Amino acid sequence: MDLNFFNLLAELILGIIAITANTFLLYIAIKNKIILKNFANFAISQIFFSSLILSIAATVKIIKDFSPSTLIIDSYKKLNECLASMIVYIFGYQIRDSTAIFIQLNKLVALKWPIFFRKCRLMGTIIPTITLTFIYAIGSIIFLLSYYNQILIPNSCFLWDIFGRTNIIILNSMGIIVSSTVIIIKLLCVIITRKMNETKKRVKVLSTNSMNNKVSGYRVIKPKSFKDAVARALFFDFLNYIFIWSLPQFVYLILIIINAPTDVIEFTNIIQRYSILLNSILNIVIFIFTVSEWRKLFINEIKKVKKIQSLFKMLKLNKGKK
Repeated sequence: MDLNFFNLLAELILGIIAITANTFLLYIAIKNKIILKNFANFAISQIFFSSLILSIAATVKIIKDFSPSTLIIDSYKKLNECLASMIVYIFGYQIRDSTAIFIQLNKLVALKWPIFFRKCRLMGTIIPTITLTFIYAIGSIIFLLSYYNQILIPNSCFLWDIFGRTNIIILNSMGIIVSSTVIIIKLLCVIITRKMNETKKRVKVLSTNSMNNKVSGYRVIKPKSFKDAVARALFFDFLNYIFIWSLPQFVYLILIIINAPTDVIEFTNIIQRYSILLNSILNIVIFIFTVSEWRKLFINEIKKVKKIQSLFKMLKLNKGKK
């Protein structure tokens, strides 16, 4: 067994964990009808949804990598199977990528135009988010397919061989533009928040003289600034998105552009594959540990699963006694 086998095995384990966890949390969200409760729950659910699609596509690719012969394309049937798996992968990737923009945009609108944000209905933010993220994902797929040569059959099922080096660079560049936009919007949110804290009215506590009821002095109390659970969760999600999701993608793109050695690009690609699955798993950990609503629902479902398991054990024991 070589190092590649253990590497694929590790990726497969991460993929199975990501699929199981994302499916379980989506089940919780649908069962308890919390997806459309507020924008934060919707955004979290959409992240789980896109991560699930991406994890399934990545895991299928990992399973195929165990047998290199399955990656060889020698017929149109295998080519169509390869295209289908790649389309699913790109769709999930682009949905996850673009959702980050709308999370930050929602916060920016809430800070910059609070009155408009309060008056705006929940579906008024959810529908544009779904529509535009799906348009971005489907548009990316259409772009790649439009430059795809249907006459020639490529040798293997790899993005480079199917769509060409130039188109993959353009696709990765789109991801970097999205990440840069997310960072810019986040910085704007930070600047606006600081300005609001500086200009916020201070609370004055006045003490009066008991003899003539005149003001003798006052004490200035600075307003306490605190972040609720959702804001904290989305902040950690932002860090996870930038460092675990976007940074490996940026490094990979630079290496492709400068024509780095093949082994270096392949190593970076492996890191990128790990980072995609780790990003998905870390998101789950972040939202469960920081958002009490999701944590409570998760714990309740785990308790129910344990109760069902204990009932099955009791039934088995009773059957054994008989």
